[in-house]
Amino acid sequence: MARNKKSVKIKDKWKQKQWLIVESPKSFGNTPISYFPITDQKSVIGKVLETTLYDLLKDDIQNQTKKLLFVIVKSNNNTAFTILKNFQYSREYVRSLIRRGSTQTVLIDNFSTSDNYKVRLNVLILSQRRITSSKKHELRAITNKIVSEKIKNLTYDPFVQEVILGKLASDIYNACKKITPIRHVGIQKLKLLNFDGIELIQDINSPDDVKPVEDAKPVEDAKPDTKAKSTRKAKTTKAKPVKKTKSDAKDSKKDILNVENTSEDVSEDTTDSV
Repeated sequence: MARNKKSVKIKDKWKQKQWLIVESPKSFGNTPISYFPITDQKSVIGKVLETTLYDLLKDDIQNQTKKLLFVIVKSNNNTAFTILKNFQYSREYVRSLIRRGSTQTVLIDNFSTSDNYKVRLNVLILSQRRITSSKKHELRAITNKIVSEKIKNLTYDPFVQEVILGKLASDIYNACKKITPIRHVGIQKLKLLNFDGIELIQDINSPDDVKPVEDAKPVEDAKPDTKAKSTRKAKTTKAKPVKKTKSDAKDSKKDILNVENTSEDVSEDTTDSV
């Protein structure tokens, strides 16, 4: 008799999942960014979510050009807490700002808040007319001074508020317009490099890792590996047929006629001699 087969219960994976609500930081009012199903809360930490400032505030449609990246740093029950990792203008918005006849000045530098959050700022300054390199140097110097004085007295969340709401850019504008007429000042990009000892973005080609030219070995000194045997066969190159043009064909016909004439002359000479 046939044995009775044991019934196997199939587990429904969706019943094991739970919905997780992702909230923005306190500087954005803890408004929910997104929600998605998860099985393990630890696997969520470190995930990055992208949104726009318009999706969070719902106030001005021009805020669609400002992109925000949030990284999940903690999860509790059905709620995940985030921190702002990146803020930047969209490429289309930057292209619309740049016009002919104006000079673009950019300051890129690293700063640290009072709670030891290391950030990198890209400040964009556009003048109304063309300016010299000395004026650009003055604009960068005064911008660096204003940002360094502001950030040392602020923690990370209040500093993010001043960057996104435009208060920091207005302070830079009021200082720079005394040097030259300014058309636009804005924080083009903000990057969070590390927080609480956790590095989010590592610098590539730091000055300590770069070797001087004298220490670098030339390519000719590099010895090939004799142990590795090459199994590839040498490729044989076939000669491609040469296409003849009309002029080449005419020349070849003339050569043939000349050869025939010379052969006839030779035959006549031989008959005369006989």
